[in-house]
Amino acid sequence: MKIVAVVGATGAGKSTVARVTMQLWSGSISMTMSDLIRREVMELGTEPNRSELATHALSQRQTLSPVYWTAKALQEAEAWGIERLVLEGLRTTMETHLLRYDRNALLIGVRAPEELRFQRVRARPNPLEPQSDEELRRILKEDWFTTGECGWNIPGCLDMCHHLIDGQLSVEHNSQRLLNILHGDGFELDQDRVNEILGFHV
Repeated sequence: MKIVAVVGATGAGKSTVARVTMQLWSGSISMTMSDLIRREVMELGTEPNRSELATHALSQRQTLSPVYWTAKALQEAEAWGIERLVLEGLRTTMETHLLRYDRNALLIGVRAPEELRFQRVRARPNPLEPQSDEELRRILKEDWFTTGECGWNIPGCLDMCHHLIDGQLSVEHNSQRLLNILHGDGFELDQDRVNEILGFHV
């Protein structure tokens, strides 16, 4: 299984990068770590708000394995017969290390300033997001870095990435950048899809 993993903090633009990557990379399937966590939380009968998701994610990493969620994602992808996977939402350096050095994944990091990330998350029509600005800012800081072996470490994850995308730039600009990355690293691109998205030939 060939893997592209997308790394970045909440609101940086990971989902957009993952979506464009999947569109450009012929035959690929996208999976998010947050969807795996949300599904487990809902199976426990708990409301899947941001606090519960973070608590459950950390608990599974601490009690079962620091790379529990990454291993679960890969196991599910292999069970479904996925050969080309775009995996979004790595949070720890151990997960990122596993994918880069054990699974030879291509790692793409997405950076964006904290204030821009705050504005993007605040604009989301999600009733499960924190209602106060103070609480949201606190959560975004914790999302960036928390202590401990299983804690979130976005800076450390970004340092391990092969390529970095500027989440402040336009989708059009970053689509061009992603096309260059995937083409340069030998990924099979669907020419019709490339023309559809970017309007030119490789």
